[in-house]
Amino acid sequence: MTEKQYMLALINAERKKAGVSPVELGDNIAAQLHAESSLANCFSSH
Repeated sequence: MTEKQYMLALINAERKKAGVSPVELGDNIAAQLHAESSLANCFSSH
């Protein structure tokens, strides 16, 4: 089990307790690159 899969399992266990549907890992390369760039440059906003 990869680190990502492990974290996803923990998140989904909590979501199940809360009665909400699980989340899944996607293959959105653009989103992943953006997230990695934001992390590398210490940038976060919404």
